[in-house]
Amino acid sequence: MKISAYEGKVVKEIEESINKNKKLHWKAILYLSAGVVFIFLLLTAWNAHQETVILKTTVNSLKAENNVLKKENITLKEELRSYRTKKETSQNKYIYYEIKQNDTLGSISLHYYGTEIYAAKLAEMNGLTVNSTLRVGQVIKVPKKPDK
Repeated sequence: MKISAYEGKVVKEIEESINKNKKLHWKAILYLSAGVVFIFLLLTAWNAHQETVILKTTVNSLKAENNVLKKENITLKEELRSYRTKKETSQNKYIYYEIKQNDTLGSISLHYYGTEIYAAKLAEMNGLTVNSTLRVGQVIKVPKKPDK
């Protein structure tokens, strides 16, 4: 305030005027502080909301990917089970015989089935002819049970 504003006033009036101005300053500071706190809280809430949206999106995409992976896992387990079954079945169906000196398809058929009539089947199964020459050490597939 200007000095001319204080002329002709008693000290008590001047003090009241100054105190009134102080109260106004404190009220302004209080309102301004409350506004800043409100804006801060509002921004914090908005930021938390944005993070929640991002996390929900991430969680949803992870759930979808997890479902895809679960289905893949089931499929792979079924394929593995099928492969193992085929392998076990195929391993249990055949004997792998190593050719020895003087072996013929007929003699091998006689040894495993008690008759030479399966010699042609043994040849066909191994990509040979009945008259093919067998080499010592050669390995052929012999069914445990002959096809009838």
